[in-house]
Amino acid sequence: MIISGRLATLPELKKTPEGKTIVTAMLAVERKDASEKVDYITVTAEEEAVADFFYKHFIKGQWILVKGTLQVNIVFDKRGYKHGVHEVNAEELSYCS
Repeated sequence: MIISGRLATLPELKKTPEGKTIVTAMLAVERKDASEKVDYITVTAEEEAVADFFYKHFIKGQWILVKGTLQVNIVFDKRGYKHGVHEVNAEELSYCS
């Protein structure tokens, strides 16, 4: 999928116990109908070169374009309710103007 929006958070660097680098950030995506509603989607970069580029070159508020795969993960909240969490695993990132 290809998606664009503004970074709502700074890219955050995490290391797995195996030593793998993962970078995540929230992307604010405006709805097309101009309803002033925004959807927040997590963008994750796991491939080393993409993660490094994401972490070093993007800042909060920047308009970006993400090409990647959509993943929907099911999580349960404290009350036991099931929620779908949408995430884009980034394969390519680029600046927008």
